[in-house]
Amino acid sequence: MKLADLRIVAVDIGNSRLKLLYKKRSSAFEYHEQWSTGVHDFLQKCGTVPPVLGISSVEPQRLEEFLTIFGTQAGYSYILLNPLLTQKNMPVRLSRVKGMGADRVLGLYGGLAQTAPPFITVDCGTAITINVLDNNAQCLGGAILPGIRTQLRALHTFTGQLPLIDPVYTQSTTGTNTKEAMRIGATCGAAGAVLHIIERIKQEHFPTSSLPMFITGGEAPLLLREMPAQQTFLYRKELVREGIIYCTQQLINDGYRP
Repeated sequence: MKLADLRIVAVDIGNSRLKLLYKKRSSAFEYHEQWSTGVHDFLQKCGTVPPVLGISSVEPQRLEEFLTIFGTQAGYSYILLNPLLTQKNMPVRLSRVKGMGADRVLGLYGGLAQTAPPFITVDCGTAITINVLDNNAQCLGGAILPGIRTQLRALHTFTGQLPLIDPVYTQSTTGTNTKEAMRIGATCGAAGAVLHIIERIKQEHFPTSSLPMFITGGEAPLLLREMPAQQTFLYRKELVREGIIYCTQQLINDGYRP
C-alpha cells in the first residue's frame, strides 16, 4: 500500500476535547452528550470506505468509550499509537529518554512529516514543551515549563489579590494596571524562557548548524507575537495530529496491520 493511497484520520483523545484531522480538515469536540454525533458526521465525510483511525489518547476512559462507539464493530480499523511509540524499530528513537508524553513524541513525528531532522518542536498549551530530535532521529529530550494561561491561573490561585484573567496580547511592556502587568509578565516571560532554552540547546548539541523550529498549540500565536524577527518559527496548527497520521502511515507501510 502506497503512502499516498492511505486514508487515515488522526484521533487525538485529550482530557477535555477530542481532536480529529483528515487531510486539511480538522475539528475538535468537547465531551458533552452529543460529542459522538459530531465525530460520526466528521468520519462519514471522509469517504464511502471507512478510513483507518490513528489514535493517541491520554484519557483511558474516553479511549474505551470511543472504541466502543467507533471501533471494529462500527466498521473502523484503527491503530493505538501510544504503546507502539517506544518500540525500537520506530522512526523516532526514544532510547535516551524515559516517560516522554505521547503528545511530545507525536509532535516530533509531525516535524518528520515536514522535514528531515534535526529540528526542535515547541508545543504551547497548558504546559509549554520544547523537544529535540537530532540528525539520527534520536530524541534528545527537552524541557517543560508552565503555559501562559497556567502562569496566570497560578498567580490568581497563590496570591491574595491578583485576578483570574485570560491571556491577551499586550503591545506595551510596561503595564499600567494589574491585568496588563500580569499578561506582559506571563507572555514575555514564556517567550524569553523558550528562546533561552533553545539557545542553550543549540550551543550544547548543534553549535555549527542551524535547524528548523516548529511551533504549535493553542497559545502559539500569542507567543509568536513576542518573538524577535530573526527567530524563524514554522507554525503548524495541527503538528501533533499530523504526527499521528505520519506515524500511522509509517507503521502500515512497514507491515503493521490495524
